[in-house]
Amino acid sequence: MTSSYILPAAPGERSLTSRRHRDRLAAGAFFAITLLPLLILVAVVIALAVRSWPLLQVDSLGNLLLGQVWKPLQGKFGFFPFIVGTFWVTLLALVLAVPPCLLTAIYLAEYSRPRTAAIAKPLLDLLAGIPSVVYGVWGMVTIVPLVGRIKPAVAAALGFIPLFRSDNPTGFSILAGSIVLAVMIAPFIIAVTYEVLCNV
Repeated sequence: MTSSYILPAAPGERSLTSRRHRDRLAAGAFFAITLLPLLILVAVVIALAVRSWPLLQVDSLGNLLLGQVWKPLQGKFGFFPFIVGTFWVTLLALVLAVPPCLLTAIYLAEYSRPRTAAIAKPLLDLLAGIPSVVYGVWGMVTIVPLVGRIKPAVAAALGFIPLFRSDNPTGFSILAGSIVLAVMIAPFIIAVTYEVLCNV
């Protein structure tokens, strides 16, 4: 009668097997974490489709996107003015923000003293970390009244351009939104351009 005897694994082999098992678990966990943003995106799309389905049964997507009239109580949901307004606010904010931000980044990277750049960099990071709702409140309290005061003069000088016509007597306008957005994106533009210039 022969007895089968299995030799125990050496300590080094046990640790190698345990490490491989932990690596497989970690790889699976990282794969699941990587899929999480995709799953969130799919969930958001499904939720939007489910919530918008009653509206799409009333009107077509083309009419919703290209409609000019926004009267929800009358069943008119024209999104086109909001889309165009967003486009103009973004474009004007870039026109206001990009030139001074590029010049500031060039100055900090090429001409300023190291002490000046060392002081400015944390301030830019601090400004970039401010939540957008704080910028929005600042715009409502400060920028909107200021634009309301200068709007008649701007409309008198540039009224031939549709963007600057004074149809709205208050300061709530594309210009006010563009100024707030320009101030909000300025720290990001300066910081990114500064890092690029320092690495080139």
